[in-house]
Amino acid sequence: MDKKRSDSLFIMDWGLPVESMMLSEAKGYAAPVTFKTVDTSFETGQPIDSFYSCFKIQPISFLNGTYFPLNTADSYRVRR
Repeated sequence: MDKKRSDSLFIMDWGLPVESMMLSEAKGYAAPVTFKTVDTSFETGQPIDSFYSCFKIQPISFLNGTYFPLNTADSYRVRR
């Protein structure tokens, strides 16, 4: 998604990784879903042991696995 489209859909897209994870947990998804808007240099197949947070990449172990058991079998996918 390009920056112009992202800006038209979201007020501040930098918070989407955490907001989407919190919302999916509140809605009771089996594994929280998280998404992030990225630039065109982002490659598919990113490491599955990382959470691409608002401002940096953090290990999944940083999150409380009781509340946020992220899917570690699937990698981030780029949707354009």
